[in-house]
Amino acid sequence: DSSLPGISSSVETDTSMENYAVSVGLDQLLFDFGRTSASVRQANQNLIAARERYRLARDNAVYQVRIAFWGLIQSRAALAATIEEEAEFKLVRDQTQVLYDVGRKTEYELTKAEVDLMNAGTKLLSAKNALATARSNLNQALGLAEDPGYSISEPDREELSANIDELMEQARSHNPELQALEAEIQVASAGIDYSIADLWPKISVSGELAWRGTEFPLTELEPGPDDHGQPV
Repeated sequence: DSSLPGISSSVETDTSMENYAVSVGLDQLLFDFGRTSASVRQANQNLIAARERYRLARDNAVYQVRIAFWGLIQSRAALAATIEEEAEFKLVRDQTQVLYDVGRKTEYELTKAEVDLMNAGTKLLSAKNALATARSNLNQALGLAEDPGYSISEPDREELSANIDELMEQARSHNPELQALEAEIQVASAGIDYSIADLWPKISVSGELAWRGTEFPLTELEPGPDDHGQPV
C-alpha cells in the first residue's frame, strides 16, 4: 500500500579501516493526486464485476435446468394426451369395424378410421421420442452422465401480484450481466482517473538516521544526509 510508510535499513562494515555504520530510512507518501484512490476503486469494481460474472454463470446454469425441467413436464403431458387420443381413435376404429361388418358403415369410413388410428400411433411414437429427448436434456443440464431413474412432479404454481412493468424493472435491477457491465464501466472510469493523476508528480518525504563508529555497540549518532527529511 503506497499510503503506508516505507522503512529501509542497511549495515556497512569496513574491516580494514575498522569502521561500522548502521542506518535506518523512512519514506512517507503525502499526496499522489488520486493515484491510490483510483487504484482502489479499480480493484473494488473488478471484484464486483467478477462476482457478477460468477452470478451470471450460476444463474444461466440454473436457468438451463429450469428450461429442461419444464420441457420434460411439457413432454410428459403431451405424451399423456397423445396416449388418450390414440385410445379414442382405436375405439372409433373398433366401433367402425363392428358397424362395417353388419353393413352400417362403408369401406371408406372404415379405411379412414384405420388411417386415423395409424396417424395417432405415429404421433404417439413421436411423443415418446420427445419425452426421451426432454429427459436427456434435463440429465445433461444437471450434469448427469447416466439417467439415475428419478421421478419429477410439477410444483404448485405461484401467483404473482406485481404487474409486468414492475417485474421487468425488478429483473433489470437484479440482472448480473448489467451489474457486471456497470462495474466494468466504473473500472474504465477509474483507469482514466489514474492516467490523469499519473501526469502529476508524487509528493513524499524521506529521512534517514545513521550510526557510525569504530566499535560495537554503536552509541554515537552521526547525522545522515537526510536526517531532517527532504521532499522528493
